[in-house]
Amino acid sequence: MHLAREGKSVLLVYPYWPQQPATVEFIFEEVTDVELADFSRQNVISSLSIEPTVDQNKQEVLRLNLFPCYGLAGRIDAKRIRVNLLPGKSPDGGECLVRGKLVLTDNWQLATGNSF
Repeated sequence: MHLAREGKSVLLVYPYWPQQPATVEFIFEEVTDVELADFSRQNVISSLSIEPTVDQNKQEVLRLNLFPCYGLAGRIDAKRIRVNLLPGKSPDGGECLVRGKLVLTDNWQLATGNSF
């Protein structure tokens, strides 16, 4: 995870899918709020969600929620969230053969990039 006061912040997620492992890259633009807890050496989430909401400044944002299994939990609010599926080897050594991109904006419009 890389959080920046200005510019882009990035969260990398390595899903456990041995047949087609990959890296899922969440790129946040204009982060307005962050609340994270229980960060540790091993951060396993059970699931995540992205939903439109209104932040503490009364701005419409997208909220990425991280639901814990072991370690990290919390949320990140941002004006825009870009999601990239990066094929290739993940940290467990497997490879993925598909590539995709999804862009989410503050008014919950979806724009797709490369197709699967």
